[in-house]
Amino acid sequence: MVVEQYRLIKRRLKLRRSPVRKGRAAPGFEKKYQKEGLNFLYKLSALAFLLSFNKYPSLRVKNTAPALSNLLRVYEGMLRTLSSRPFCLDYERLLGLGYMKRKHWVYAAYISLISSLPVLHKISSSSKVMRSAIAKTSFGTSVKLLDNLNDNVHDLDAALASLRNLLSAYTTGVYEPNLDCEYESVAKAENSALEIGAWIYRMLSMGGSGPNRMFELYVKDVRKLIMGQVDSLSHKDEKRDGPPTMADYMQYVLEKNIGDVWFDIDLCFFEKGLGSLTPDDVRSLMLVKQGVSLVFKAAGMYDDVVDAYEDIMSNSINSTILLAIERGLLPYDSLRRVKPAETFRTLSKLGIFDDIIKLGDAMHVTGLSMIRSGLKGRIGQLVDGDALLSVCNFIRLFSIRKYLIREKRLRQSLAFIRPPNPSVNLPEDLELLWNELRGQIVKGYC
Repeated sequence: MVVEQYRLIKRRLKLRRSPVRKGRAAPGFEKKYQKEGLNFLYKLSALAFLLSFNKYPSLRVKNTAPALSNLLRVYEGMLRTLSSRPFCLDYERLLGLGYMKRKHWVYAAYISLISSLPVLHKISSSSKVMRSAIAKTSFGTSVKLLDNLNDNVHDLDAALASLRNLLSAYTTGVYEPNLDCEYESVAKAENSALEIGAWIYRMLSMGGSGPNRMFELYVKDVRKLIMGQVDSLSHKDEKRDGPPTMADYMQYVLEKNIGDVWFDIDLCFFEKGLGSLTPDDVRSLMLVKQGVSLVFKAAGMYDDVVDAYEDIMSNSINSTILLAIERGLLPYDSLRRVKPAETFRTLSKLGIFDDIIKLGDAMHVTGLSMIRSGLKGRIGQLVDGDALLSVCNFIRLFSIRKYLIREKRLRQSLAFIRPPNPSVNLPEDLELLWNELRGQIVKGYC
């Protein structure tokens, strides 16, 4: 049974008195690629990848193409229902005010579907696969929408309050609308993010009660993700003595990635479809889940490279900046004084971007290895493992696409189209960091 979706409270939160900033790209990158997102080339690429996945039983294009078309149609219809919800900002105004971009939910829908099908195609009906994809799309969309507000509009206290409220929407379907009249459009945009977040609970709770072990895992990982978001935002607290270390970033801040929760949503439907899970099933699934988590964390490292200039502009936490600071190449107290374009050029010139990409590759390769290990038993007979691995490689390429366009290095572009070399040579400091983190991961699954 779906719970009441909201409770009414009146709260007034401080907001920045500046409009939402449009996304800023790296120097020399703005004009040529400002329309990047849903142009003909991207649509053609999306179709090309669907065709390339056709060799996998779970991703036959005769099934994925109409399913994707239906998902996009249904989800846009759901977004348009926001206009009928009390206290929410309607879809068109979300787009018009720059709080949301259509491409973001379209990307989320595309990746949601192609990542759900390998896991669910054998044990779930097409309607349940669709519900899982809708829930995952809602997660990606709500996270992105609230991120935009928290990065560009809310002050720290308002951002932290919105995240606590979002946690409730994700895990109970209940949220507390912001009724701030002074900043009505911002308050309503925040409520839209909360409403979209509540859709996830609705999708997971449809069909009545059933096995809920994976739902408990979902709740745990949502809490972990929200804490990662909090750790990331807390970097902007002027009372902090300095930035987090790279080790802290890898262990805590990277938990803000959506990979764990996305896979948990699929697992909720997987568990209901199977009826019950044996201890061996759970161990195998947790190994696959950790591998998928590493793939998404690697994507987070790639995103840091892609978004470096924008993060410098907004004083957001970014691993490329942290690595340069730890190496003594970029004084922390100079970040606010030096022009963002100069800081960006320094990071590029010193090879920081390349080193972070190598670290991402090491995480990605380890993630694929863990997925393969988890698929050796009965779970491997139920999950289309080759398709799942191929989708993971697609996520890597998708994450780094803007960097490849910006750098215009053909050899590197070709290297990214192929899976990374299993033997990634890391700089000494990153190798020590990665070995320590990998050791903790392996210990947790022994």
